[in-house]
Amino acid sequence: MYCYRIFLCILVCLVHLGRALDCYSCTTLKTDKCLDTFDRKLGETVKCDENQYGCMKQILPRNGSVPRIIHRGCAPTVYCQTLKSVSDFCSICTSQLCNSSTLTKPSIIVASVLLFSVWLTSK
Repeated sequence: MYCYRIFLCILVCLVHLGRALDCYSCTTLKTDKCLDTFDRKLGETVKCDENQYGCMKQILPRNGSVPRIIHRGCAPTVYCQTLKSVSDFCSICTSQLCNSSTLTKPSIIVASVLLFSVWLTSK
């Protein structure tokens, strides 16, 4: 029973931590730092604290003389569903700084909690 209380405390902490989400924010319209060879150390961030929002990465196709455009930032979770037809790629993720590349990476905190809970239940 004690192990389940610890797990519940950790879960409550995670819910609290999940409120303010940090996302990378940039566009290739302003800087080359936003390209797919994205350097996280140089990336600017923005706080995304609205409900039903997440970190977004969108790639718009080349259009005539206009080159391919990449946007990263905070957006409503329905953003990509709405703009799917005009995007080469669009993704919303909900873990800290998860919009750095095309592939989303699992949160280290979530993975740690899962491993810890498996360890607790195996005893």
